[in-house]
Amino acid sequence: MRYFFFGYPWPGNVRELKNVIERAVLLSENGELALSDFSTLINSVPAVMQLNSSDGEIPENVIRMDLNYGTTDLKKLTKHYAIQVLEK
Repeated sequence: MRYFFFGYPWPGNVRELKNVIERAVLLSENGELALSDFSTLINSVPAVMQLNSSDGEIPENVIRMDLNYGTTDLKKLTKHYAIQVLEK
């Protein structure tokens, strides 16, 4: 769960963090927070591919995906990868 908190960009800053934790505490079933208590937030994060111009040329047969492993779920990753393959 630590990687999730460090990896999430927190666009709403401290206010968003506070609201997310309050919601997770209220919805927690056993009084202990788990990553599953943050599923609404995790599902709202898009899988994003970022290309840096300093990386040089990427070979045509390579699909580069820079992901935040703390917030990208497998379903979104699979969908994003499929779209990239179809575009090639």
